[in-house]
Amino acid sequence: MAKSTSIDLYKLNPNNPNDMFSKLKNITVGVLALQGDYNAHALKISELGFNTKEVRTSYDLNDIFGLVLPGGESTTLLKLLDQELENKIQSH
Repeated sequence: MAKSTSIDLYKLNPNNPNDMFSKLKNITVGVLALQGDYNAHALKISELGFNTKEVRTSYDLNDIFGLVLPGGESTTLLKLLDQELENKIQSH
């Protein structure tokens, strides 16, 4: 399981990229993996130096810093999204 990382984004110094990247490199970004080309999204996020985690259930939202929602047919996406996962996403 990914290590939980807490970062105060307002304290990052944009004038010091090394400081920013050293603090951000341990972040895990979730990718909603219900439909669409979520693998391409996860690959690009990994190439940027972040850890990725495929999100399919509400449990998968644990220990992630952010969530990427790949594009796709919204009606189908809503049908695939279980109620517990949808509620947890909306609460954040």
